[in-house]
Amino acid sequence: MEQEAGKIKVATQTQLLVQKEAETERKRAVSEAEKREIRGEYEHKFDAIRSQLMEALQKSAMLQGRVESMENALPPNVMENMEQRDGR
Repeated sequence: MEQEAGKIKVATQTQLLVQKEAETERKRAVSEAEKREIRGEYEHKFDAIRSQLMEALQKSAMLQGRVESMENALPPNVMENMEQRDGR
């Protein structure tokens, strides 16, 4: 009888241990999934910001080209006057 009770107690403790290990593994899996989700969100935001930055750089380069074209189209004395005025 005592031997049977001991076996039941060991089986119960083993079952509790297995349940705790399963719960720990489930929590670990949930944590990893949340990390992947968060990482994905940040990667998406980073890609969007990088795209906006590239667009801004392209616009800046285009505007710089336009300014240079306009400066080149001005008569030399106008550019000299502007440079003197601006202290270049």
